[in-house]
Formats: sequence, structure tokens, C-alpha cells
Amino acid sequence: MNNLDLLCCPFCGDSLKPIKHVGASSGIVRCDCSQYPVIDDIPILIGESIDGTIYTKSRVIKELEKGDKEAALACMMTRKIDDTSLLSLLKRIPFCSRIYFKARAIAQRRHYRDILSFISADSNHVTFKDFLEFYFGKKGNSKRGVFNYYYYKYGEPRYFAAKALMPLYSPLLGQPVLDIGCGTGQLTRELGFALSGGSPIYALELNFFCAYVAKKFVYKKANYVICDVNNGLPFRDHIFGGVFCTNTLHVLRNKKMLFQELSRVTKKNAIMAFTSVRHNKGGYNNRFCPIGIDQYRKLISNKNCHVVSDDHLVDAYFNGWSQSDAGISSPIAELEKFGWLAFIVGEVMKLSKQEGDSLNVYGDGNLNLNPLYQCSAEFKNTLVRLTPSELFEKENYKMAEYFPRKLKVSDSFFDDLKHRQTSEEIVDLYRRGVLVNLPSGYC
Repeated sequence: MNNLDLLCCPFCGDSLKPIKHVGASSGIVRCDCSQYPVIDDIPILIGESIDGTIYTKSRVIKELEKGDKEAALACMMTRKIDDTSLLSLLKRIPFCSRIYFKARAIAQRRHYRDILSFISADSNHVTFKDFLEFYFGKKGNSKRGVFNYYYYKYGEPRYFAAKALMPLYSPLLGQPVLDIGCGTGQLTRELGFALSGGSPIYALELNFFCAYVAKKFVYKKANYVICDVNNGLPFRDHIFGGVFCTNTLHVLRNKKMLFQELSRVTKKNAIMAFTSVRHNKGGYNNRFCPIGIDQYRKLISNKNCHVVSDDHLVDAYFNGWSQSDAGISSPIAELEKFGWLAFIVGEVMKLSKQEGDSLNVYGDGNLNLNPLYQCSAEFKNTLVRLTPSELFEKENYKMAEYFPRKLKVSDSFFDDLKHRQTSEEIVDLYRRGVLVNLPSGYC
């Protein structure tokens, strides 16, 4: 078990000490008030209930005490299943409640066994997409929208809005950086690129499945930690030189606690960016906890906080800041017209368009078509943009400005891509987001 040096208990603040090892990367750690499981170097620093699974922390620890890491891992991934049509029918029939609960318990145990079999099998050829498909189900499943959100991340405006701000973090090389709400790690990976891999990144996530696939498939170099930031941050004082957070701030119930904790764990003049933040004028449903723009600004840093819409950041990424910097810190009445905002503490005027992108578009990843694009079966040398769902199109309307439905490529395009040739066309399509540097084993 690694990377415990900077961590502490989010509840009592005590250091974490290993008390049980299960292999090289799993086990149990404890502090003065409790003990916590660690699976594949991911500490799970939460209370008894665990987000995303029907099992408790005690059950996971029990499996680790027996030395069964795979069973502990399966417990962390066993989510509450949806009722089938048969179960729904049983639930509605009078006097069938006992049959319903028994049948549901059987289906839930089958789900656990399926997960255990999946993670126990030879996974050398399993991809990020395979794992999402298995976990969230095939087309028609109620979780399909969640699959689209994670798998098609490289086609979402939120991805490019955040990527436009990555140059902010380049001066922090060598300093620890905190990523709050890392999801499945695509932007954690971009943060790692901005820091040239020279800074430790601590990526926080409440859902273990997301952190696990991020570490396994997307960006292994980050230090992933499971915790609920509404209850505090599990770190020592004044560690981080930068903070990054995307599509998370509006979900948090206890925003005041978060920023009190951030003032404790960050260094003076830390760079911070909170992107894809919803505000209270957007008319969103109750599962979000948005507040007003001025309230966000006061919480973050009233004096130094710049505000810009995600739409402006997307334009800045694709067109350069000269056409978009007028959108920074516009009047609140103008900003309220946009559904997604970014709050930035740092030298925003020093941002510039993707420097050096044309020099090494292949990088250390797998330059390939954006998962939103595929080759047309009907037209030669033509790329076609997919439509994952109506909701996906509605949520990500901004990309219609930059991602054409059909795109003609040259006869040499696929050979150039296969043989890693840096042609003008390859560079252009990379800068336009049609080609992306995918993690190996993504699809």
C-alpha cells in the first residue's frame, strides 16, 4: 500500500497506519477513530455506508481480513440493481411482497457473482469500454445515459472547457495538485500532461467504480482516494499548489465546508479552477445543489475569482483566447444566460491556445478517432459523428459548432494515422478534437 504519507483520517485528522496487507496494493489502514479498506492502492476513507454499492465498509473489511481481495473488490462494485418487469409486476400484486423481496435478493446475489466472475477472469483483453458496458448494461438499460457520459467524454464541451485551462497548472511542476470529483479520469490524465507527469496528483472521487476504472484504464499515475468531500478533506495542512474540479461543485451539499478545508490544505496563492458549474438560475432538478454566481465567487475567493462561461472556454480552446477573453468576468446578468460556468483563481490572461500540439500529436498514448466518430459504411473516406442519445445531444449542444456530422478525409489519412505520420491533416483534426490521444485500452 502506497501514497499514505500525505493522507489523514477525514474525521479525526489522525495519521493512517497499515494494519493488514493483502498482496502488495490492498489491505486495511487505521487511525484513532476507525479503520478503512484499501483496494489496489485506492484508500476508501468513508463512513459505514458506501456510495454506489449495497455493501458496507465493515463487509469490505471483513473480506480483506480473510485475505480475499477479489471478494472485497466485488463488494465495492455491487450496485443496487433495477427491478426487472417481472419483479415490478410482483411488487404490484397484493400479498406477493415476500416473493418479491426473495426474488430480488436472488437477483442481487446473482449480480454480485457476475461481478466477481468478471473481475476474476483474465482481463488482459478487457477495455475501458468493455468494463462500462458490463457495469452499466447494454442499450435500453436505465444506466445507458451514464455509460454515454463517461465513454463519450472526449465529445463533451466540458472536456474541452477544462482542457482550455490546463496551461494554468504548468507552473506548478513538482507541487502536489488536488483533483476533486475525478470521475473516470480523462481530465485527470490531461492534468497530468499539463504537469509533465512531474507532480503528484491526488484524485478524489466518491464512487469507487469510477476511481477504479480511472486507475486501471485511463491514468495510472494519479493517487486515487475515495472520500466524501462534504465531510472534509483527508490531507495534512498546506500541501497543494493547485486545485482542479469539474462538473462537481454544484452537486456538493456542504460547499462552505469544502472551501474551509481547501484553505487549510492548499498553499498560499494556490491556482484553482472549478469548471462546468451549474448555478441557481438554470432551473435544474433537486439532485443538484446550485447557488448564485456571487455566492460561488465569495466562497472561492471574492477578490481573485474570475468567472467565464464554459461556452467561452470551448471557443477559446478551438479558436484561441484572443476571440474569447472578453467573456471573462462578464456582468452576472450576462453570465446567467449560460448553463455552465467556470470559476478561476490564477493568471487567466496568460492562457494561450494549445502550445506545442503540432510538435507531438501522438504523445505517449493512442492517437485515434474521437469515440464520437466512426468510418462511414456508405461513403468512402468519410467520418460520421454518432448520436449516442437525444439527451446527450441536448446536453452537449455546443459541440455541434465544431464537430460536423460528416467529415471527408484524404486517401492517405488512415495510413498516416496507422503509421504515426504527422501530416497537416492529422494535426488539423487533432486540434479540432476529431482525433484524440486516447489511453491505451480505451476501446
